[in-house]
Amino acid sequence: MSSEEQDEDYPLPDYAAIDASGYDVYDKSIHPAGQGHGEIPVLAGADADCVVVPDDCFGYGWLDKRVGTLHDGVDLQKKTFYRTVPRRFDSEPKDIPADHPLRAVARVLHESPPRSNIRVKCYMLSDWFAIDLLLHYGASHVVQIIVDYASPADVAEAARLESEGKPAQKYTAHALRKFLDFFKRANSVLLFETVEIRVANTVDGHCCKYGLSSMHEKTVITENHTATGSYNLTGYARCKNWESLYVFATNQDMLEGFDTHWDALGEDRELTNVYPDIFPDVAQAAHKKRRTA
Repeated sequence: MSSEEQDEDYPLPDYAAIDASGYDVYDKSIHPAGQGHGEIPVLAGADADCVVVPDDCFGYGWLDKRVGTLHDGVDLQKKTFYRTVPRRFDSEPKDIPADHPLRAVARVLHESPPRSNIRVKCYMLSDWFAIDLLLHYGASHVVQIIVDYASPADVAEAARLESEGKPAQKYTAHALRKFLDFFKRANSVLLFETVEIRVANTVDGHCCKYGLSSMHEKTVITENHTATGSYNLTGYARCKNWESLYVFATNQDMLEGFDTHWDALGEDRELTNVYPDIFPDVAQAAHKKRRTA
């Protein structure tokens, strides 16, 4: 494909037309012109990882009922490559483009057989649409998620900075806590208890003298499909970054590779054990017994 054809397929966004009002209140690093740094106006109640949810969109099973339509129109047989570029903020699920990676993930989950395993690896899990998707399928599937590690002290510091309206990293544990609190009236904690989340051990076994490793894989694996690429399950990946995702048929190596990592972590690496002070109300002890694919 020539560079001219690429430009036609994936034109650069019109930065001048980007509505920055919906970008994360705590993210001061992005500028509407696409360069430098700037103060971003705040849209009350919304940020890049969360959206305003009208009262009539609160649901049970789908905490935001609008997320239940994300998979509509996606044909994994006809299209296997999905891509997104920086664009205006998605104020609601219908604003997400038809060929967006998150819609492909939603379709992969939708086509997974009931009561089968859904295996997920993500560097961070902070996009509220993605969280809602995974919790929804936790009620009918065995959902296992491996995320990157952040120290409890770092998570607490990020929460403090956020409370003061200052730039802060979006760690998985804090994002999940915010999500659960926001949807508390829709029994979010009960849904959260149906999924298993383990935190990667990033301390040992790497080749560098200093620092931690990163659990940097971004993969969703079902019995039928595997979706993998640069796309992470964060709000920034959804609308701020250039990201891509490829979907193909799952093979046994993919399943075994995930299960080996999962088993090596063990129950002591469950999210609620790593961050007990953040999830004192969540009892993830009575999980469904994991089935082998």
